[in-house]
Amino acid sequence: MATQTGETIYLRPRPGASRMYPETDIPPIIVTKDEINFAEKNIPKSWDESLFDLQKKYELNPQLAEQIYDSEYLELFEKISTNKKSSPNFVASILCSTITNLERQGLDPNLLKHDEIIKTFEFLNLGKISKEAVEMIFEQIMSGKTKSVDETLQKSSIGTLIDEELTKIVDEIIQKNLELIKNQGSHSIGSLMGITMKSLRGKASGEKINQLLQKKIIEILNKNKRK
Repeated sequence: MATQTGETIYLRPRPGASRMYPETDIPPIIVTKDEINFAEKNIPKSWDESLFDLQKKYELNPQLAEQIYDSEYLELFEKISTNKKSSPNFVASILCSTITNLERQGLDPNLLKHDEIIKTFEFLNLGKISKEAVEMIFEQIMSGKTKSVDETLQKSSIGTLIDEELTKIVDEIIQKNLELIKNQGSHSIGSLMGITMKSLRGKASGEKINQLLQKKIIEILNKNKRK
């Protein structure tokens, strides 16, 4: 405390022989047996136990389990993952890696509200968007270009194509790259995947595009063999 002469002194004696323990002016806290029993029964799980339970419940790999457990998105992750259509590993990867990567690019994660994240995964489960479109939607919102998933879909071309439209686009790309298929055979799938994914920009899943390209390429190769 400050004295009238501008000096400071200790309110209590400094630790040493002149100071008594316990403090004589602080009343003791009585802990009952019931309180002790309650505390013993409610000891929280250790870090390792919690990680193991999370990993086992959602079949997560150890790295993702630790990342999601140590993040601000744990509660959101569990809420989204209650839907069996949502892959927990994919959800955790989006929440821990994709959003972090976008933030490192200078985008603002605070603009991406939890309700919009949940709605994005709902649209994914309903087949309204592809997995590849999730990052594109988050990028639009975190950059401030849009404020919601609905607005993003309205202002952009993000959205799944019907099978007929997808087939038409794939056919056009294949026709432009027949020479590539002729020279590389089945190995041309890698190059054509890159071209097609760039052209579609999240309008169809990579898995669906890959299956369609493989089917079309095999048909062309078999046709050439018969000639």
